Amino acid sequence: MKLTTGDEIAYYEPSYLKLKKAMEKGKEYPLVFAGKGSANDYKNIDVKNKIAVVQPDIDLGINSHLQFNAQDRGAIAVIIAPTPAWGDYKESDFSPYSIPAVVTSVKDGKKLINELQNGRAVSAQLSGGLWVENPNHDEISDFSSIGAPHTLDFKPEITAPGGGIYSTVFDNQYDVYSGTSMATPHVVGGATLVLQSFYEKGLPKNMNTILKTKTALMNTSKIEYDPNSNNKIPYSPRKQGAGMMQIKNALQTPVLIENKAASAESKGSVALKEIKNQMAQFDLNVIPLSEKKSEEVEYNVYLDVLTDDTEYKEYDLNGDGKPDRSHDYLTLSSKRVKNAVGLLNGKEISYDKPVKIKVKDGKKQNVHVDLILPKDLRKNSFVEGFVRFVPVNKDLPELSMPYMGFYGQWDSLNDSPAWDKDVFLGYTVLWDEMSEMPLGYDAQTGEFNMNHIAYSPNSVLSGVYPSFTVFRNLKEVNLSVENNNGKKIRQLGNFSEFTPDGSPWKFSKNIMAYNDFSVSAEVYPWDATDDQGKVVPDGEYQLTITSTLDYKNAKPQKVKMPVKIDSVAPTIDNIKVEPVDGKYKISWNAEDNEGGSGYDGAILWINGQYQSIPEGATSYLSKVEPKGMVIIGIDWALNVGFNVWGDPGYINQDMLINYLGIYGSNVNEDAPLQINGFAIKKVDWKFKIAGPDGKIVDTFDVKHQAEIHMNWKPEKDLPDGTYSIYTEAIDSDGFKVQAEPTKFTVKQKK
Repeated sequence: MKLTTGDEIAYYEPSYLKLKKAMEKGKEYPLVFAGKGSANDYKNIDVKNKIAVVQPDIDLGINSHLQFNAQDRGAIAVIIAPTPAWGDYKESDFSPYSIPAVVTSVKDGKKLINELQNGRAVSAQLSGGLWVENPNHDEISDFSSIGAPHTLDFKPEITAPGGGIYSTVFDNQYDVYSGTSMATPHVVGGATLVLQSFYEKGLPKNMNTILKTKTALMNTSKIEYDPNSNNKIPYSPRKQGAGMMQIKNALQTPVLIENKAASAESKGSVALKEIKNQMAQFDLNVIPLSEKKSEEVEYNVYLDVLTDDTEYKEYDLNGDGKPDRSHDYLTLSSKRVKNAVGLLNGKEISYDKPVKIKVKDGKKQNVHVDLILPKDLRKNSFVEGFVRFVPVNKDLPELSMPYMGFYGQWDSLNDSPAWDKDVFLGYTVLWDEMSEMPLGYDAQTGEFNMNHIAYSPNSVLSGVYPSFTVFRNLKEVNLSVENNNGKKIRQLGNFSEFTPDGSPWKFSKNIMAYNDFSVSAEVYPWDATDDQGKVVPDGEYQLTITSTLDYKNAKPQKVKMPVKIDSVAPTIDNIKVEPVDGKYKISWNAEDNEGGSGYDGAILWINGQYQSIPEGATSYLSKVEPKGMVIIGIDWALNVGFNVWGDPGYINQDMLINYLGIYGSNVNEDAPLQINGFAIKKVDWKFKIAGPDGKIVDTFDVKHQAEIHMNWKPEKDLPDGTYSIYTEAIDSDGFKVQAEPTKFTVKQKK
């Protein structure tokens, strides 16, 4: 775009929304600054048949509002002058149903706005085009994925241009896109050219030559260096593979470097897999592309030994001024391994100390590499780098062989439970269906109370279940329960119900960049029973997650999380009522059983009315004089205990029954009476049905259930009429409530 100031500015425009559709060639259009581009910014300016220039604070991703606000005031197009946070020429989503919108660079946009704000009249017309180099062309795109795969194979293998690529799109148009869809054509086209050159050099037309093309592209790639290291340390091979593809170098190299032990498809890299005992070794073959006698080729060979750089950080999670969690966190950059020893054919080698090798007379040469790691290297970390072959003859391309391995046990990495000092993320915890926070977690202190990780077989809940983080693809995850002696007492499941053939579910790793941090196993709640369905004795148990990495010969790894089974309710006694300044102080003693989960709090009913009290309280100041009270003590396992003080006539059904719904009209065998009930704990339900004369015609019970859903059908000879159903709920300690009777009609079929 050419301005009347004499400047020519470049811009990004989507293929479906071209400026040339709104601007006639050779015609100038006035530019008007419209602030941030909001509807209010257009109130006092004239943009009809002009181009609006706007500078919004942030990029919303979808920015069609900038178009429609300008269009509503008659503008033919809108130019977005981005802020530094937005970035140069950034791809953005606009509406194809509005006027064209384009994005300039930060610098050009700022200059244009300054001209307009200083009162200068500026117009623009279409020009022949202006090419602008991507300022980040030597950096790895931030959306590019990172290896290694769960198999510890060498991936990715190569890097190619894929960020901000100007290329063809549908309808004979051009646009700027990013991703593997842009990088892949580069690699395919380059490989085709190299393969053609190999055929011209006399190599046979077979699969082996095709695979040599891949090796040549990897050998001759340009190793990219991280700008965060002042371009002194390479990006990890897990980020860039062998490096940035260089077609010209692949066409010119007289030799190839091959991993001697690898298959033809993988000869361009070395996958060391697990590195044991601080040592690794591998052999490379330096192979001339022509077997004819040729000039001697000499290389200085260097060895880069890298690992992940880390940064120590501390986090105060509860605001008490003390660190609650501290770790060495990955910076996603690499560093050199200090005191690593490298040998090439027995001679010491490093990133700045080369060993010379010569290739002559078209003969293959073997290169043996030994790598000895320092004792203080952090276990369970990647060790990787490049063997770089720098030619003495500067007219020849530099070659390299990337390598990668894992120093430690690849199958041993599970995240510890959130309360463990070695925890990384903290999503491996226990839950029940009511908990908004993990069991045992105190949001005020940011710490876990292990006594509070508890479950009662008498509670209304279905059980306790885990969540866990998958760091790497897993072949199998099995959930079970062990007693404190390590004996398995309950098999919960391995997610095989969700596979077509009934095999264990294979979990892919959690993708944390997508806020995918954990897997919930709520389909397998443990209800405190063993494999025979019997309720286990009170005590400590271990909910065990056994996972096996999808990796050859991987050993199962266990994570155990303690859960307390507690079936005994806390006791409430020594209830006192004392007058205090016209009010009444109510106090009581609350005590849980030895080895229990601990007193959590109480529910207080005064004269049949519910009173809200704080968690853990053992006293309450009442405005009304208590005549009759029920204090319900609750522990962390949700056991419930009752104590009645004063007049028991204030006891009502709400103290034990959360909900009771009995529905039915003209009840008979085809239209049964529906009964649904929920209690605050597992209780015995007793039902009596009385006829029009008050006599009992039927009784039935449901034992030890917190939730009931059932139907009642009258006997065929039961007369038509109005009946009543009476409901009682009784807990294991004998506390009983009676519900108001419900009337219903029976009308038998004729």
